[in-house]
Amino acid sequence: MKVIKVKAVPTGSISAADLSPVDYFDVYGVKAVFADPIEEIARNFFTMPVWVLWLLRLRNLLVKPFGLAAEIPKTDANGARTGAVGNGELVFPIIARNEKELVTGFNDKHLEFRFSLLAEKANGVLYAITLVKFNNAFGRVYFTLIKPFHKIIIKSFLRRYSKKGDRSGISDGNG
Repeated sequence: MKVIKVKAVPTGSISAADLSPVDYFDVYGVKAVFADPIEEIARNFFTMPVWVLWLLRLRNLLVKPFGLAAEIPKTDANGARTGAVGNGELVFPIIARNEKELVTGFNDKHLEFRFSLLAEKANGVLYAITLVKFNNAFGRVYFTLIKPFHKIIIKSFLRRYSKKGDRSGISDGNG
């Protein structure tokens, strides 16, 4: 499935409810047919391939001297995030949710961000929404450096997720 870049945060998204002003945003989407609740969609979406875990380890080594948060998500042998979504445990803390959207995020001294998965059943699109507020110049520099990796990872996760059909309750509509 092809990942599409969307020019605006979808109407009705709760992703920006507590983050203002937003200095950067991106929205990507992929066509999908949904069967699972948003919590299960998020759990499957955040299954970490080995290469992403290695990038996170590298990032954490590089930012530790600057006092930034540096935690590796806990995963099982298959890269699936361990911890219960219902308890607010995912890659990042869960900030908000409703029946079709789950918002995670984190506030740090250099920036604040929100990442949301929005499952729009009406148009059959899973959206990945990222919002960032810079708290200082270091936040701007930091995000400039990680932004190319962020885009690669999000697009990769959407493509991989759209192909999982059986496992995630989503298919590409071809069976």
